Amino acid sequence: MRRVFAVIAATALLACGGDTEPTATPLGPAVGLSISPPGLSLIVGEYGVLAVRAFDSKDRRVSASFEWSSADPTIASVGRTDGIVTAIAAGTTTVTVTAGTLSATASVSVRPPNPPFELFISPAELTLVAGAVERLSAQAYDVAGKLTSASIEWSSADPGVATVGKTDGIVTAIAVGSTTVTAAAGVVRASATVRVEPDNFFVQWAIGAVGSTEFSPTDWSAMQATGEPNVTGCTDDFRA
Repeated sequence: MRRVFAVIAATALLACGGDTEPTATPLGPAVGLSISPPGLSLIVGEYGVLAVRAFDSKDRRVSASFEWSSADPTIASVGRTDGIVTAIAAGTTTVTVTAGTLSATASVSVRPPNPPFELFISPAELTLVAGAVERLSAQAYDVAGKLTSASIEWSSADPGVATVGKTDGIVTAIAVGSTTVTAAAGVVRASATVRVEPDNFFVQWAIGAVGSTEFSPTDWSAMQATGEPNVTGCTDDFRA
């Protein structure tokens, strides 16, 4: 009888050193800069922010030290290190950022402020003694109710009672009487009442009042007759 032997050979493969992760390609030097957004459109008085990115030859962000400048700071200024642009006057200019020998630019367009729709004068009433000086201020708002820049021109209806600086709103009391001071921005106007009293003028207000009947303890009540008047016109006012 013939015996047959089968021999099975197994080959073992041995891995030396274990698994390894691929090595990341190191960042290269900056080869370019990009600004975002590439341009700004602002209204006088507004500000915007520009951001800059430095990248290497594989378009990967790399760190760099940046410096900003404006071609015309009278139109738009920019923070030297932060890229914050402030609109100064109507016009166009460019803002440049540099990092070593690299640079990039963004356009900046500045529009005039929205035309005023309404003016408010503060205070609305002014009482002075002859020779006294006080300033009135005016704020302009556009049709959207947003504070807007405007060139204000002041005038007094009776300069013999009180004068006002044409551009600064400074009121000077001249003589006893009453006049109206007007602020104008184009066709938009607002007025304030200016009263000039003698320098020895004495005013005393009631500190208490009692009525046999009254509408309520507060509104249209006897107590509304006390203190300095706070109703300026003939109207149905609860403070009367």
